[in-house]
Amino acid sequence: MKNRYIFILIALSMVLILTGCSKNAGSREKEKEKEIFYGEWITADAISYAPVSAITEEEYNEKYLGKVVLYSKDKAEFENDMIENPVYQKIIVDNAKFYNEYRVRFEDLGIESGQATIVEIKDWINPCSLLIIKDEKTMISLWDGLFFELKRK
Repeated sequence: MKNRYIFILIALSMVLILTGCSKNAGSREKEKEKEIFYGEWITADAISYAPVSAITEEEYNEKYLGKVVLYSKDKAEFENDMIENPVYQKIIVDNAKFYNEYRVRFEDLGIESGQATIVEIKDWINPCSLLIIKDEKTMISLWDGLFFELKRK
């Protein structure tokens, strides 16, 4: 009788542990589905230059200003360039590390925080494949040394 009681107790404990783990996994999946950068965005104003740049603001305005960009779990799309099942690599950087990499400070981009999340879309190279998250409605991208904003549509 005592063995049966212990067996039932162990079985119930395992059920509770497994149920808790599956709820955690489900919430992580939902979190992935609701990334802050998912949705439709419009390329907006140029805001700053890196020390070395290969594009002028006029060229940017002619080629890229006002274009629609889409980011989702299933695809990323800019103009006629699309990648299915994109791999988004997110890192959090502080102002010093960002400056060492790009030679631009967060203040130059209007980022008031001491750190920012950078999202790179692996194996996809175009003007909107590197994202610096500013807030829910604004991201910043970098192309040919020119930083420009993306505004949520």
